[in-house]
Amino acid sequence: MTAGWTEDRVGALTKLWLEGQSASQIAKALGGGVTRNAVIGKVHRLGLSGRAAPSQPARTTYRPTRPRPTTARVLPASWVPTKRSRFHSPLRRLLEAGAILRER
Repeated sequence: MTAGWTEDRVGALTKLWLEGQSASQIAKALGGGVTRNAVIGKVHRLGLSGRAAPSQPARTTYRPTRPRPTTARVLPASWVPTKRSRFHSPLRRLLEAGAILRER
């Protein structure tokens, strides 16, 4: 069972929160069974939304996705779809659509 939110704990919570500490860091600093979720709830109830600085900087770099290859896939000429092939239907559809070429 936790000791509850004393004035000292609330003061420490407020100070650490405004310094930019994360909720888990504050929970560790307060100790005594205080969890990250308890810190988040108390911050919400106190209305402490503003922070001096974010605990982690926002991700600023943008990595575009790799473009898909436009080359067609090539199957060996000897390949024949069988009823047991689990790829039978998808490959047949791709063959008929021209997305897969057969070797000649």
